[in-house]
Amino acid sequence: NVSFGELQIPDEIPLQPEVPASAVFLGSLTTNSHGVRGFVFALDERTLMLTEFSYDGSAPAARFYAVRGDSVRSPEYWILRDENGSDEKLSEYANATIVITLPDEITVHTIDWFSVWCVQFNVSFGELQIPDEIPLQPEVPASAVFLGSLTTNSHGVQGNIFALDERTLMLTEFSYDGTAPAARFY
Repeated sequence: NVSFGELQIPDEIPLQPEVPASAVFLGSLTTNSHGVRGFVFALDERTLMLTEFSYDGSAPAARFYAVRGDSVRSPEYWILRDENGSDEKLSEYANATIVITLPDEITVHTIDWFSVWCVQFNVSFGELQIPDEIPLQPEVPASAVFLGSLTTNSHGVQGNIFALDERTLMLTEFSYDGTAPAARFY
C-alpha cells in the first residue's frame, strides 16, 4: 500500500462553523518562524479571514502585508491594518480568528501574496501565495468545518477536507492524476 496524499484528522473536531459559507479557502500560511500558522479565507474581494491564526508576538516590527509580484519579497506591497484597524506592530495571537480589510486600492484578485512580515529585518515569518483564480461563491455548506488540506505525496493528489457532520466528509478542489492501478479513499 502506498499513500498518494493524506490528512491526519484530529480526535476532536469542533462541529461549529467559524467560517461563513460564502468564504473561499485560499490556503494555509507557511510557518517560517515565530510560530506563525493559520488558514486564510476570502470573505469577499476586500476582506480576508484568518482562522486558527498564531504568532508569538515577539518580533520588533511584524505587520500583515499584501504583496503584488512573483515573490513575497516583491517591492510592491501594502501594510495591512489588523482586526482592530491598527497598522502598529502585531501582538501575540493564539488560535485566533480575525478579519482583515484590504485597502481600497487592492482586492484579493490584485495581490499575489499575504504575509506576516517583519519590517525591521525584512523577512517573512509566514506567507501564503494567493491563488490566481478565486471563485467568490459559496461551495461548502455553512455547517461544514474545515479540517485541513491533503499533503501531496505523489500522483498530484491535493484537496481540502471539510466535515459536514460526524459521519460525512467533503473534499473540495481535489486533484489526482488517475494513473495508480488501485487507488482508493481510506
